[in-house]
Amino acid sequence: MRVVRHDAQGRSPDPHDTELLAAVTRMHEANPMLGLRGVRLGLVVPGLVAMQVRAIAEAVVARKRAGGDPRAEIIMPLVDAVEELRLVRAEVDGSWSGSRPGPG
Repeated sequence: MRVVRHDAQGRSPDPHDTELLAAVTRMHEANPMLGLRGVRLGLVVPGLVAMQVRAIAEAVVARKRAGGDPRAEIIMPLVDAVEELRLVRAEVDGSWSGSRPGPG
């Protein structure tokens, strides 16, 4: 909206906003259930799965430090092919192992 508003006012939009709008426009789909969703999105956007796994691992650690006993479960949505599952599972396993802190 800011990009459109700035354009209408004859001002230059913020470069970050322009990049974000371009990314959103590229990802537009006529039928989202057939396109870039779930596991497929994680395969196409570098670092997305690792970022999500790190966030889950950090939440588990924070809860443990607060005295809880969390059980993290990661669901892989909209898997269409076994190879998609293998690729994302490998990334999840690697990210989870790399996210676990030492004792304490």
